[in-house]
Amino acid sequence: MMPSPEEIGKRLKELRLRRGCQQSAIARKAGVDAGSLSRMERGIMQTSRPKPDTIDRLLDALEVTDGERQAVFHVEEPPLGDEMVAAQVREFQAWAEETPGLFILLDKRGYYRAANKTLRAAFGLSDDEYTRLLGGHSLLPFMDASLPLYTRFLDEDRASLFAKRAYSFKTLHEIEQFDGWYMALVARIRTFPWAAEIWDNISQLEGPTFVMRQVGRYVCPDGTVLNFNNQANLLMKNPRFHVVELMPADASTRRFVRQLPVGS
Repeated sequence: MMPSPEEIGKRLKELRLRRGCQQSAIARKAGVDAGSLSRMERGIMQTSRPKPDTIDRLLDALEVTDGERQAVFHVEEPPLGDEMVAAQVREFQAWAEETPGLFILLDKRGYYRAANKTLRAAFGLSDDEYTRLLGGHSLLPFMDASLPLYTRFLDEDRASLFAKRAYSFKTLHEIEQFDGWYMALVARIRTFPWAAEIWDNISQLEGPTFVMRQVGRYVCPDGTVLNFNNQANLLMKNPRFHVVELMPADASTRRFVRQLPVGS
């Protein structure tokens, strides 16, 4: 199964614009008629589907990465159904709600789906803040001051934390980079200039980056700073969700968590 000709055309256009190339230059380099490329990008091909060889030559001319090439042919999965999300939230709450650990349930695209009582208490999330958190993407609280978790990050940490999370996200979702949900998220990130700058230059990060385990500082409403290791675990029964456990990284954070008036 392949994307529609219209979708492939839009993806080729996106790749060309990323590189700041003119249609005529890419068509000439690929040995393709410029008018055909224009029609392809606009989704008005005279034939039902562009030939694979034509697409390959255009991708070669654009000097795409292996990930970009795979993404051009990726078929977007349908969104998670409401009933599937609700069922997974119920299962999460059944074992996590009353535990002393700090747990967050996210879907595989990085959207918040639930958090247990201990985590809500540690972060001082009101019922209204928690409701507004659900359904939002986990990359956005670093930059969007209207979101509940924005004030739980220290200003001096925002750029470095976002860079690490963005690197992990782009690595995990490289093949989905032309999906509608992904493009909408990127458009939102681009409304914040400093985040857009990091996003566009994320490949320049130096040193090892661990995708599934990261350290972060969080600040409570009373000013208490907490230090956690973030450990993400895919759910074996349903790999379309994963649970992030925040594990205290120092003695003061462990004492703070032990004193929370929730959990068993």
